[in-house]
Amino acid sequence: MKLMRVVNDTVVDIVDVPDIVRVLIQPRGDDGSEPIYEDRPSTADDFFHPDLGFIAYDGKSQIGWVWKGKVFVAPSPPPPPPLADIKARARVQVVAFADQITSRITGQYPAAEVASWPTQEAEARNIIDGADASAAPLISALAAGAKMAVADYANSVLAKATAYRQVVAAVKAIRDATDAAIDAATTPEAVGAALEQARQTALAKAAQLGLV
Repeated sequence: MKLMRVVNDTVVDIVDVPDIVRVLIQPRGDDGSEPIYEDRPSTADDFFHPDLGFIAYDGKSQIGWVWKGKVFVAPSPPPPPPLADIKARARVQVVAFADQITSRITGQYPAAEVASWPTQEAEARNIIDGADASAAPLISALAAGAKMAVADYANSVLAKATAYRQVVAAVKAIRDATDAAIDAATTPEAVGAALEQARQTALAKAAQLGLV
């Protein structure tokens, strides 16, 4: 049979126990006679202390159901979160979409190297503008390591910077459009639609930029 545990009028556990228990009716006699046992239907008290709140299972209750006058019933669903909270969580997801795109580039490099990109770009522009290699120590060292002319290496850095800037601009446009749609949403469904549109747009843009 089944038993259910009720704490503070709420079902917190449902367990299976044997239907029948064997109880001692008469102990072994002084004359050596065998003890006498009897099988009888079990009760909750055969397995658990009464203070634990186990009672016979009613056949339908589930964990979490609560006592309402005469029966246990399913609890009322919690109220939906405020629209402002839904929008706040949605904006976090939008940032995650953006990170998923840009990380397909930045994730290929160590963090220290990514941090050096602005310096590389600035030095590369100096080289292209006619500055001496001494004015671009990082680019000069990287070019030497790649066995490339400093000017050629500078051009490759600028090409990559232009490509990455295009990705950042596309991601920013998606985020701005989605933020505007979230701001304008008046229902949770509209917020969800804005997120789905952002996801689809992000995937399409990633494919267009060769990031998939």
